[in-house]
Amino acid sequence: MNSLPSYFLLVSQPKTTAEYIQATSRVGRHQVPGLVVTYFNATRPRDWSHYETFIDYHRALYRYVEPASITPWSVPARRRALHAALVVLVRHRLGLAAENQAGHITAHRDEAERIADALAGRAATAESGATGGAGSETIRADVRGELGYLLDDWYRQAATAAAEGKKIEPLTAASRNCAGVRSTKLSAIVTEPPRPSPVRRSRRASP
Repeated sequence: MNSLPSYFLLVSQPKTTAEYIQATSRVGRHQVPGLVVTYFNATRPRDWSHYETFIDYHRALYRYVEPASITPWSVPARRRALHAALVVLVRHRLGLAAENQAGHITAHRDEAERIADALAGRAATAESGATGGAGSETIRADVRGELGYLLDDWYRQAATAAAEGKKIEPLTAASRNCAGVRSTKLSAIVTEPPRPSPVRRSRRASP
């Protein structure tokens, strides 16, 4: 099956290389050919520089990616992304990735707790590498406590939904951001099972 190529027109050079890569990589996916056209502004010195070094810049594109300014495992970072990491790991590692399988978490409590332990250990390792070991155990305890809170909330919502004959589907990071959810509490969409439509009986005309 042949697919039409996708095109992307980039007007002026973005401020960061990371933004440039993210924007231009949206075309040419899934075996669909893509073409990116960059339109530089001749009045901007930065655009002139990229125009003059276009080939060399793209030959070593990832070398120019700016370092991330976020502090890994900091409290603001955990508030925004820790729940997403937990949901992704639990659902994919435990075979709960299919739609509406989130409620099966109650049958995998031990495995979910081990995943939380491993994730907290990863946080401690990262903190140890960044600070030389200082504060790594504190980070481990804090992250593990937050993960435990998220799991407990997940268990509770799953049990409540099962008792009411409903299904839950925890929100991923993308859907939480789209929905404007800001709290660290693990949110869930609770859906009721479809109800059968009422059967209408036709009335027979009296003779």
